[in-house]
Amino acid sequence: MLKLPVDFTFNQSNLQDFLECPRRFYLGHVRRLLWPNREMSSESANQRRLQLGKTFHHLAQQKALGIADEKIQRQVATQSLEIQSWWQTFSEWWENSVNRDLNGDRYAETILTTGLSGSRLVAKYDLLVIHPEGDVTIFDWKTVTHPIPTKYLSQHVQSRVYPFVFSRAYAALLSGRKIAPEQVTMVYWFTADPFHPQRLTYHSRQYEVDEDYLIHLLTDILQRTDKDFPLTTNEKHCAHCVYRTYCDRRVSDKDEENRLDENDNPPLVFPEDWEQVSEINY
Repeated sequence: MLKLPVDFTFNQSNLQDFLECPRRFYLGHVRRLLWPNREMSSESANQRRLQLGKTFHHLAQQKALGIADEKIQRQVATQSLEIQSWWQTFSEWWENSVNRDLNGDRYAETILTTGLSGSRLVAKYDLLVIHPEGDVTIFDWKTVTHPIPTKYLSQHVQSRVYPFVFSRAYAALLSGRKIAPEQVTMVYWFTADPFHPQRLTYHSRQYEVDEDYLIHLLTDILQRTDKDFPLTTNEKHCAHCVYRTYCDRRVSDKDEENRLDENDNPPLVFPEDWEQVSEINY
């Protein structure tokens, strides 16, 4: 049976790593190897985009916490033109949504955790909004270069983990209140398409499906041995893998540049055959 680090917790990032490439999961999260030197000339551009995403998330967190717009704007003015453009459209969307999707109690950068299969499953939310009528909206800011269609987002493990964990662990945040899965909605907001967020509604049947899926996924991982984490057969996943030099895999600069960079999470990359997979019934 697999021996994980004593402080290990499952989350959408390491689960997505496992689904894309078991070897990446093993190297990064079990052995916790340091990233080797990357050979791609586009690395500096990727690191820049990573930093842009982190900067944007920090600004969005301040906005959600109620920091005065004037103070945030002074920070934005010192940033790149890309950040300034993102912030302008984000602010416009926020103003248009403040009396609707953003109306309620807001919890920024909130972490919830639940027990599952003898392990801990953790979700870190960019923004939770508890609406006056009791409904809940989970917001996730995405700084990928292109918006992702809903049918693909619904298949991403994050779309299972976030509403599932909230539906189990919300009492830690909202003592004394009851929230059903039907009251939970997840919204992906894209800098690349700011006025058309992707919305996924949740429900009790989906909660049951996700619980079964995640239990089987965690059990599968935990029952493996160190030798049971093979390389992915889809080498497109290698284009954004920081461990690929351990595996003697090379990709072209073009493949590297075409990857979907993400802020502080793994890129949203989808297998070629996902269109053949039955969609989650959100």
